[in-house]
Amino acid sequence: MARMRTSNGTANLIPAEVGNVRAVKHGIWSERVLAPRIEAYRERLLALPHIAEVDEAAVDECSRLLARIEAVDADIDERGHFGKRGARSLLEHRARLSRELRAWLGALGALPSARADWTAKLTRGSLNNEIRARLAAVTEREARQ
Repeated sequence: MARMRTSNGTANLIPAEVGNVRAVKHGIWSERVLAPRIEAYRERLLALPHIAEVDEAAVDECSRLLARIEAVDADIDERGHFGKRGARSLLEHRARLSRELRAWLGALGALPSARADWTAKLTRGSLNNEIRARLAAVTEREARQ
C-alpha cells in the first residue's frame, strides 16, 4: 500500500481506535476510564438500607469521588513521587476530593457520625410529644394546688 503524501506531512499518522486510552495516566478526569468503578460504588451505596430514590444524585457524586480517589491512590502507588510537583499536586487534589466526599457521605448518612446523629434524632421525642409532656406536667401541678 502506497503512502499518500500530503502538504502538511500527516500521511503517516494513524487515527486512534475507538476507546483509545493510550495517553491516560491516572484517569481521574476520564468518566470513561472510571465508569466501571463508579458503577461498582454506585451499586454499593444504593444497597444501603436508608438510601432512597431521591438520594441518587448524591450517590452518583459520592461514586465519582470514590472512583477518583481510588485512581489517585493507585497512580501514586504505581508511580510514587514523580517530578517536582507531580505527587504533591495529586496529594493536594486527593485531599480536596476527600473533603468533598466526607461532606457528601455525611449528607447521605453514610458516615458513623451522621448515623449517630440520625439515631439520636429518632430516639428523641418530637416537638409535639415534648409540648404535650410539658403541658401535662403543668396541668398536673395546677391540679395539685
